[in-house]
Amino acid sequence: MRCLVGGFALLVSLTAIPLEAGELKPPVEVSSVADRVLAARPGDSLLLVIGDRIITARVDRTGMSSRGVNLRLSGDRLRGQMGGQRVDLEMRSERIRGHIGNLEVALEVGRSEGSLKIKGRFGARAVEEDLTPGAVTAEVGPCRYVLKFQHVEYAGQVGCGGQPEPVHLRVPATLVARSDVENAALFTALLSR
Repeated sequence: MRCLVGGFALLVSLTAIPLEAGELKPPVEVSSVADRVLAARPGDSLLLVIGDRIITARVDRTGMSSRGVNLRLSGDRLRGQMGGQRVDLEMRSERIRGHIGNLEVALEVGRSEGSLKIKGRFGARAVEEDLTPGAVTAEVGPCRYVLKFQHVEYAGQVGCGGQPEPVHLRVPATLVARSDVENAALFTALLSR
């Protein structure tokens, strides 16, 4: 009993240690309304408009599908096809590892000051994302997205080395109700298409 009380006191004292500035906290395993990292609308349809291109995706408990993308969740794995390439990702704790085609995927996922931070490589693209209910800032390969939540959607622009294009993004509740690591994998796949 004394050992249990001492162990509990040590656990409480360790959890009270403040994190250093910029240090990531572990990602959330199951999202609740209070800790969601993106503002969402009811339903299962994601809409991404870049310039005159419209991308719609259906997001449900089993994964995400749209033209050119079919990704299925099974336990801690995300598998399927994206842009004609085979995708096989393992999502564990704070990491996403695997392959898209013959290229490696290695992403780190964590929370910091109310945002979800994603950093690493998704195939040939370097990735750095900062997702909050009020804004999305993402660098995916040569493209930089800067979006702010306005009324019912995220709006802003993306620049990929040329003239910036307008972007509109509507996120469904079926995406944001997932764990942070699943959110990171699916959202990064969407922006990397």
